[in-house]
Amino acid sequence: MQAQNQKVVNSLLEEVTVFFTGAELTHIAKVNLSAGENEVLVEGLSPHVDINSIKVKTTGQVVVSSFEFSVNHLSAASEPSTQVKALTETLEKYTKEKQQLEIDIRINRTLSEQLQLGVKKRVTGPDEGIGIDELMKTMDYLKSKSYEQETERVALGERLEKLQENINRV
Repeated sequence: MQAQNQKVVNSLLEEVTVFFTGAELTHIAKVNLSAGENEVLVEGLSPHVDINSIKVKTTGQVVVSSFEFSVNHLSAASEPSTQVKALTETLEKYTKEKQQLEIDIRINRTLSEQLQLGVKKRVTGPDEGIGIDELMKTMDYLKSKSYEQETERVALGERLEKLQENINRV
């Protein structure tokens, strides 16, 4: 029997307690009920809930006659929530930042190696290896070319990753 007054409400995660063998999640869902029998669908809960652990609390003169838990598989495939989108954007931002730092570290390492090679060639004058001015020009050129190559390598890696994702989807 379906109630005449059906309400759909999103739950908000209010509190999390982590244990060795699981976690306790406290969600809050607020809804205005009409007089009489109401059916309330609470969305935004984990599909991995232990059904025996669900507790429903109310305020006022509300009586809960029954409840059941089910996963709406069609809803799960729809648009991600704003929280998921925000987390995804943050993750992408941090990933790009990490890649840029990795590029900087590799270039720095290469420049240090080149500097050590230049010092080993006794950079004291034009007759004994390359001069300081030449070494500085070489280092600047090496740095700019290294940035180009590393940036292109990261872009190619991203394209390859997206292509692999598309292949996996098909």
